[in-house]
Amino acid sequence: FGLLTTGESLGKVLGYLFTPIIVVLFSIQDLFTFAAFSFGISFAFLYVLSRRNSEKLEVPHEHHDHDHDHKHEGEIARTGFKVFGFLQKKLKDPFFGLAGLFAMLSTLVLYFIHYSFLDRVEVHFSDVEQLAIFFGFFFSFGKLLNLLKKTLLFSRLFWRLKIGQMIMILPLSLGLITLVGMIGLLFIDNNLIFLLWIFGLLMLLDEIIRSSIHLPAYFVLFQPLNKHKRLEGHTLAKGYMEP
Repeated sequence: FGLLTTGESLGKVLGYLFTPIIVVLFSIQDLFTFAAFSFGISFAFLYVLSRRNSEKLEVPHEHHDHDHDHKHEGEIARTGFKVFGFLQKKLKDPFFGLAGLFAMLSTLVLYFIHYSFLDRVEVHFSDVEQLAIFFGFFFSFGKLLNLLKKTLLFSRLFWRLKIGQMIMILPLSLGLITLVGMIGLLFIDNNLIFLLWIFGLLMLLDEIIRSSIHLPAYFVLFQPLNKHKRLEGHTLAKGYMEP
C-alpha cells in the first residue's frame, strides 16, 4: 500500500516545484485548462486499465447475504433512505463502526489542520507570487519526505510494529505538536509567527505521515476480511464516512 502511491508523490513534488514558475508564466484560465486536460488523460488511463483487468476487479458476492441485502436495499430505496440504511446497518458492526468513526475523525483533523494552516499563511503573504513560492517549496519538501518514507521506511515499520501502533503514529505526533503549541501560547508574545510555525509543523507532519504510514496501515486492517466485506469496509470509510 505504501508503494502504490509513490507515483502520486513524485508527481506532486514536481508539480509544487514548478508552481512558482507556472504562476508567473501562465494565467489562471491556462491553469484550469491544463488541469482539465490532465484529468482527461488520467480518465483515459483508468478506462484502459479497468477494461484490461475487468476480471480482477470483480468481487464475488455471498449469495445468501446478497439476496438478503437486495430485499433490504429495495425496502430502503422505496423510503428514499438508501445511504442511511447502509450506514445504519454497517455501523452496528463493532469493527465497521469503529473503523468508520476513525475515518471520519481523521478526515476532520485533516481539514482542520489544512484550513488553519492556510489561514495563518494568508495573514503573512499578501502577494500571490510570494505565496506561490512559499507553497511550492513547502509542499514539495513535504512530499519529498513523504516519498522517502514510503519507499524506505514503511516496509521496515510494517515488520517491526503492530498495525495499531502504526496507525497511532500520526495522531500521537499531531497531539504532541498541538500540546507544544498550547503551552507556547502562554509564554510567547508574538502569537502570529508562533502559530504559523505550529500549524506549519502540523501540516508538514500530516503531509509526511498520512499517506506514507497512516492510510496504508489503516487499509491493512481490512485485508483479513473476505472480498465482499473488504469492499464494504472500503466503501464505508472512503465513500461515506470521510465525505
